[in-house]
Amino acid sequence: MHAPELDPNYFVSTPPRDYFYGVYASIYGNEEAQRSHGFSMLNSGVFAARASSPLWRLWRDALADVRERARDRNDLYFSDQVPLHRLIVSGQVSVCPLRSVNNWLVGFCPPAIDPQRKRLIAPSFPHEELNIIHLIGPSKDALYRMGEGGRQTTFRYRDIKALFAG
Repeated sequence: MHAPELDPNYFVSTPPRDYFYGVYASIYGNEEAQRSHGFSMLNSGVFAARASSPLWRLWRDALADVRERARDRNDLYFSDQVPLHRLIVSGQVSVCPLRSVNNWLVGFCPPAIDPQRKRLIAPSFPHEELNIIHLIGPSKDALYRMGEGGRQTTFRYRDIKALFAG
């Protein structure tokens, strides 16, 4: 199970499709990048697989392949997410996608707050409670204003806990 980096709430920002195209092209070449470009990136921050799943061996081998390709290149950057995405796009691994509420990417859309329940929620109707908050890139330390005239906070656990306590 993986969470696609795609949700109606994320339309307020542009996911880094061009960035991932460049990463793919630098690792695997333009043809491979073009093939994968039409598929939503699957975020590897929250996922589950059985210990006996072939995923682990395939992913390990895919990571070793990228490390080998990067051996003499200082310009090659990748994350574990790109080789995993490649395995999924190529059909070597199948997935059951999680909904965004189970891996909310704050960098794509900040959550809203339900002050009565003291919970983080999706900003659009039906305002579902968010189960996991995933801080990516600059969102880790970014300040967000909570409501009209509300105070600023980050979405780090300690700061949200303090916000709800006060």
